[in-house]
Amino acid sequence: MSRVAGLVLAGGRGRRMAAPVPKPMVELGGQTLLSRVTACLQGRVDPILLSAPDDPIFESLGMMVVKDRLPDFAGPLAGLDAAQAWLATHRSDCGGLVSVPADTPFLPADLVDVLCAGSPFRPRVASFEGDLQPTVTYWPLSVLARLPDFLQENQKRSIKAFLETADAEAVEFPRAKDAPDGDPFFNVNTPEDLALAAEFSGL
Repeated sequence: MSRVAGLVLAGGRGRRMAAPVPKPMVELGGQTLLSRVTACLQGRVDPILLSAPDDPIFESLGMMVVKDRLPDFAGPLAGLDAAQAWLATHRSDCGGLVSVPADTPFLPADLVDVLCAGSPFRPRVASFEGDLQPTVTYWPLSVLARLPDFLQENQKRSIKAFLETADAEAVEFPRAKDAPDGDPFFNVNTPEDLALAAEFSGL
């Protein structure tokens, strides 16, 4: 069976956080949001790639940082495009990719196992209480190989729009005991979100 890679999407601008460092590097309980997310992937995927803007703080982490091939700010699809291009060139032993956003510190420990439990040729997107989480998806690289054509042909650069072309399967995750509102995909976007996450975690 081919390997599965991981991709942490850290390319968001994070303006609402108004922090002195990029949002993925904001600390929660003595750990950065990024380190909490990568902990969910470590030992389960190989390699772990990071989609992030040019910033020395990311370059210093020792992770493989993949840069957008698309101009301007093209969103998470640009990160997926960069990751599939890098893997096609450097890791032909990988057949799939699990993507996660860098600001979701309560991801389920079994996330990778659950997302990869289906067909290796069909995307599986996480869902919580019926709401899809498009950035939390298992992607066959054969599907991501079609992404450059999609981006060229479609002005709507949304993951949901691309998933609709790929016969994606929704995978429902249960409520989490250790996440605000029971949401394992809780996003930390603002100082208020960070305070809630810290309060809920007892940190």
